[in-house]
Amino acid sequence: MEPRSWLQILTGVFIGLLLYALRDIKLADEYTLSEKHLVIGVLSSRDHFSQRETVRQTWASHLHHIPNSKLVFVLGETDCHLHPADRKSVQSCHEWMVSEREITNQQSETFVKLGGTSGGQSWNRFECNTGLGFRILHSVVVEAFSIKSAILKRVHRTLIILQDAEEVLESVIVDKEKCADEDGFCVVKLASSLLLPKGFEGEVLIQRKSEDEGLCDDYIFDGHRDKNETCEWTKSSAVDFKYVRMRRDAVSEWSSSACSTVSLKFTVTELDKLRSHVDSRSFRTKEWQEYIEENKIKIIEEQNKNQDLLLLPFQDTYSNLPQKTMSFLMWLTKYNNAAFVMKVDDDTFVNVKDLKNLLASENERGLTWWSHFHFHRSVPIYGKCADARYPGLTYPTFPSGAGYLMTGSLASAITTIGPSLPLYVGEDVSVGIWVSVSAQNVKTVDVPCWLPHPTCPKSILETQLTESQMKMHWDLYLQGR
Repeated sequence: MEPRSWLQILTGVFIGLLLYALRDIKLADEYTLSEKHLVIGVLSSRDHFSQRETVRQTWASHLHHIPNSKLVFVLGETDCHLHPADRKSVQSCHEWMVSEREITNQQSETFVKLGGTSGGQSWNRFECNTGLGFRILHSVVVEAFSIKSAILKRVHRTLIILQDAEEVLESVIVDKEKCADEDGFCVVKLASSLLLPKGFEGEVLIQRKSEDEGLCDDYIFDGHRDKNETCEWTKSSAVDFKYVRMRRDAVSEWSSSACSTVSLKFTVTELDKLRSHVDSRSFRTKEWQEYIEENKIKIIEEQNKNQDLLLLPFQDTYSNLPQKTMSFLMWLTKYNNAAFVMKVDDDTFVNVKDLKNLLASENERGLTWWSHFHFHRSVPIYGKCADARYPGLTYPTFPSGAGYLMTGSLASAITTIGPSLPLYVGEDVSVGIWVSVSAQNVKTVDVPCWLPHPTCPKSILETQLTESQMKMHWDLYLQGR
């Protein structure tokens, strides 16, 4: 072989070794960068096309100022197949079924009564549910209160209350001399009927008129229970039961296996509207299916253009926000080696400069998270965040629902036991519970200007913004204000 050829070979080997060494350096740099990597998950509804585009055009366009950062919009793979008008709640995908019997028969019914066969549950001395939470799906008129007759044989005077989140709407003192017995319940008619409109949320409950003994003392039921006695719930589609109130003022999610010591007698009203709702269902269903198909096409086009949608296997509804968040964290820890993880909503503006400064000032790589935190908040029983699943009166510490930041190691700790963690009603509340269960010695950093505050000239997050408000904040951001 000619000397020149040897020289070429040696030169080639040298260049190859140099490139390999440079490759190693590049890989090492990439690994180092990945340890500082920030992944932001923006929770978004499937049909929020304009909201996502506004985020892209405003604060997300400056994320390149944070080295090696990444943003994904987190969506569910499917929409609820039910038109919102055919759901018990627009936040969920539970079907609201109206029977033909209801639109042709206007009879008085009660929430719960004794009797029934299949599906009935035995009433026993340990079952002292003194309150019943419910939501009205179609307007009803309340005619009377009722209380289980056996209670009045021991507790001679009780107070029945109907209330909502703000006030007591009606209250009646009941004693066994002034009520009529119907199906094992003592019924007291109201002085005037009370209309409960569609969407009403409230509770009917009983209290002792005298506070010397507890209403749930075991002796109340002694000698006044039959092993064959059962209770039966109304089948009316106008009422959606939410929870039962138990001993020590705790509540538990309603189920047909529970019984209530208190009930309401009611009549469904505006049957013409109910009939119209039933008759127009097929049209609504067809219209909704067309809307879903249009959204599918638009999402495909959006993904082809931007490549920033994370479609995960769950149904995209408000009630599935905890599942959406957990799915995002599971995806993140499986496919990304992120040092920091952030979650925000698509109506939240992120001050990228202040976020960058916060990340630069924090050397934490342990179990740490940052947000505006809520401490010892009461568990709500009304509204879209109503929660009868959590077994307590107050929540563990949880972050702002608009957004929070955590280290990748904390996200990993959560997802390590993720499949076994419960999903509660609120996404922010669920994250707080997951952290309290999955990680010990977590450092909680309550950032003073995380959210707008009178003492803060500006905050890291601006929340619940319309698209025009988002653009206005972007203009101020560019002006350095």
